[in-house]
Amino acid sequence: MLQSISSFERASFFHIFLHFCLLPNLCIRTRQDVVLPLGTPIKSADGKTDISEILLKNNTDVIMGLGAVNRDPEIWGDDAHLWKPERWLGKTTEQVVSARVPGVYSGM
Repeated sequence: MLQSISSFERASFFHIFLHFCLLPNLCIRTRQDVVLPLGTPIKSADGKTDISEILLKNNTDVIMGLGAVNRDPEIWGDDAHLWKPERWLGKTTEQVVSARVPGVYSGM
């Protein structure tokens, strides 16, 4: 029994390692025109308009930098840049759930 628990812990830490370090980008292609809501609004090039969504045409490649998402202080807190595997082993916080990060390892 102890061996299987130890194996489980090693497997969990391996998945956390993948989550934190080795999955730098997620690439998907749109199958239709879609409106992509932004988690945090950005300013237009002239700085006068807040942009909270982006129109993506059919067959647009979208690349999400998971390395940046997995270290975003707005999602993970001020210590997001630190290697803390327990953040993925414990209970999922409201910030993580509300971030709605796509992918297999989101909200692990």
